[in-house]
Amino acid sequence: MPPPTSSPDNGSAPDLSESPPTGEANLGILDGEVGHDEVNRAITGADKTILFGQQTRLPHFPEDRRLSRLHAGDERVLFFWRVLKKVPANLRRALIEAPISITLVQGDTLLCFRDVRHHQAVHLGRRRRTIYLPELLMLQAEECGYDYWAISEGLIYAGWMLLDYLLLVDVLTDFGHRAMRRKESDPQQGASSEGDDGLTGWNWSGLRLSEPLLRRLVQDNNRHRRQHPDPGKSEVDEFIAGYRSALIRVEGLNVWSHEPWEIGRDLFDVDLEQRWAQMKMERIADIFDYPRMFLFDRDIIHGAARDLATRRRQPLEPKSFADALHDYKDALRFDRHPL
Repeated sequence: MPPPTSSPDNGSAPDLSESPPTGEANLGILDGEVGHDEVNRAITGADKTILFGQQTRLPHFPEDRRLSRLHAGDERVLFFWRVLKKVPANLRRALIEAPISITLVQGDTLLCFRDVRHHQAVHLGRRRRTIYLPELLMLQAEECGYDYWAISEGLIYAGWMLLDYLLLVDVLTDFGHRAMRRKESDPQQGASSEGDDGLTGWNWSGLRLSEPLLRRLVQDNNRHRRQHPDPGKSEVDEFIAGYRSALIRVEGLNVWSHEPWEIGRDLFDVDLEQRWAQMKMERIADIFDYPRMFLFDRDIIHGAARDLATRRRQPLEPKSFADALHDYKDALRFDRHPL
């Protein structure tokens, strides 16, 4: 695999709009306290290219510039497809068919790196419907001989959350269309200037997002969650149960008059989604008997972080009780049965 290079097509101009601190949840795979605005600024200044899928350029970001896209024969693209093939067929198909992309952040560092205990390797851009991956991880994995299974775990974790967000938005969008109905024109005035069908404008039908309608909309728009006759095993039922109380309070008029993407971001349950994604990743690893010699977070990400710290002559040993506690929690997280 070629070393990271700066493409003249990418330059250094940002394609993430600068914005004031938002306090928004930082979704992805990170270590320590890394804020959303911090990683956003780091990605803004980096060279980027599309590794997989098509770039989504939404009206929210008129300043976004079009990113170059790696050609199909590029070694990094071939590497990614070998990783993708390790993802179970149902989820792999959902990732391929969904309107999402993988943005490769070029360079010899992680997405955000402060020190060995504060860094981020994967970031979810929900409004842009993309997963940001640092090129360094692919280089680290190949150079150290890590298998594709380990990297696919990170893709499963991030992809599951992004697909859940898209499902939430699709349900809201579908409900908004169903909740609005065309207004009939006044017979005394004849046909509307907007059409010859006697209809003009739109009006709220008063439709509520009942639980039966919610179930139908989730089933109609679901790409990745598996249905099962047993409610305890159905991933569709899991999603409905998780968002039922929030969604049934949503009014169709609000969905129609406001951007479903923004409403979806407000309703998106970060803690719940992170737990679901972690469970899905671990369940797939167990069912498909993933090799556990290398782990994505423990070996690849933390290995890259240690290399970066060493290269920058930063200390690896803990210098405070907080550092020691951080390392202890990492040890417990990576080995649940240390004794």
